Amino acid sequence: MQTETQSKQRNLKARALATINRQTVAVGFAVLYVLLAFGFSGVFRFFFAAMALYLVLVMSYNFFSLRAQRLYTFWSWLRPLFFFASLFAIYFVLPSEGLRVIFLILSAVFIYFSESALHLISEQAIFLQTLFSYFGLCLGIFSLNFYFLPQTTIVLAALLLVTYLLGRASFENVPQTAAKKNFYAWLIAFGMAEICWALLFLPLHFTALALILFNCFYALWILSYYQLFNNLGGKKVSFYIIFPTIIIALILIVTPWR
Repeated sequence: MQTETQSKQRNLKARALATINRQTVAVGFAVLYVLLAFGFSGVFRFFFAAMALYLVLVMSYNFFSLRAQRLYTFWSWLRPLFFFASLFAIYFVLPSEGLRVIFLILSAVFIYFSESALHLISEQAIFLQTLFSYFGLCLGIFSLNFYFLPQTTIVLAALLLVTYLLGRASFENVPQTAAKKNFYAWLIAFGMAEICWALLFLPLHFTALALILFNCFYALWILSYYQLFNNLGGKKVSFYIIFPTIIIALILIVTPWR
């Protein structure tokens, strides 16, 4: 009896130490991100190189940490990558230094909570991370199209790939077969690519295009998510189609057409 009690106490201490270590590492990554952003944001190529090395460091830690907890899958490991990429994209799109500083501080908080909750499986956390990541990546892709005018096929290919990978990663914990999750991820990806192709013809600012595409993704993704859980009813379909449609209509009304 005493041995079992001691064993439980040791396990509790080990879990407490592991939690403290994860939080310490999360704080370290958050602080390092702020230092790198402040130090290299003046020159894009230096900032890009610094962030690339930062991502290698974070993703390497996540890989070994998830494996140590026996929670590693490729898709669960990949999901934070899109989250970090969306932070970088939004940071560079912001027009003023003041907004960048504010967002940088918020990003440090986001990174801390993201890394602290790396081993947790939370539906709400996956929802928020997926939607935030997709909006940031849409903003980044449309801003690149706005400023650099690449070929349309490059923009569509980038969006198709990002949408599939992010959608598939968000479905990783859904209790369905891999084939079914891949099917819905590709369905969303091709749907978003078609909508993106149509949006590129509109004379709207890239932020408006990103918001419109984000709302389309939100509707299609959430409906697919509930369908994978076999929990999709008429009321949910109506709500998740009507609500984004209203938001898109408001965006089209208030946005100047250039």
